[in-house]
Amino acid sequence: MKKIIIKQEFAIKTPAELDKLSHEELLKYIKDLQKRVVKEKPKKNSNNSSIAPSTDMTNPKKNQSLRGKS
Repeated sequence: MKKIIIKQEFAIKTPAELDKLSHEELLKYIKDLQKRVVKEKPKKNSNNSSIAPSTDMTNPKKNQSLRGKS
């Protein structure tokens, strides 16, 4: 299982800091957190969802012929 890494670009506020914020500031803080969670969410593929493996976006493989060019 892959380890999920969450990037933290800003400091998470402590409960004491959150108590001091106004209603509007709290709403803005929540919206910012939601945007960051959506950005960091991995795209779905056959490993983390019920999507079929045939629908995974993969790069086409280069021809692996052992025969040299003539």
